[in-house]
Amino acid sequence: RAMGLMVWATEALEGANRIASSQGALCVAIGRWTWRNLWVDDAGRLFLLGFGHDLSDSGPTGVPTTSSAVCQAPELAFGLSPSPAADVFGIMNLCFSLAHKVAFPERLTRILRGQLTADDQELATLMLNAQARAMARTPEQRFQSMGELVADQRRVWEELSCVPEDDATTSWLRGLVQAWTEACPAHD
Repeated sequence: RAMGLMVWATEALEGANRIASSQGALCVAIGRWTWRNLWVDDAGRLFLLGFGHDLSDSGPTGVPTTSSAVCQAPELAFGLSPSPAADVFGIMNLCFSLAHKVAFPERLTRILRGQLTADDQELATLMLNAQARAMARTPEQRFQSMGELVADQRRVWEELSCVPEDDATTSWLRGLVQAWTEACPAHD
């Protein structure tokens, strides 16, 4: 389901970029990712917020003032503008922050523990290469869009025989956002 978060955010960002592009605007990027970027309305629909706005609950110095994790690319900490490559870095960090809440397929658990079989080598290489590219130090070395990242991750998901389920992902993500909202109430 954490994989579904990537797909969901990708679709939201790509939709926003299609709209921006049709109006002659530059690309749309979030930049600093936090749970505050995800919002659930009373009907249970998920929304992605923060285009052009920092929702990280930062104080006047830009340093987060609560336990709200901020997942951002290194270049943003040095004042560069958000980009799709920065969003790739940020969403990967946000997904990694969910690792303790995710039940991994047995094969993936084995690979993550370093207990590879001969059949696991190709998948482990795919995973390491994707992670290295998504988390690369410079934006030029990263995937250049969320769509590019998801296309690459689909190869991993196919190898694992697991595909993000839209309804299950939405329900699970809704629960995580609700739990976060209850644990970290908004500040005035």
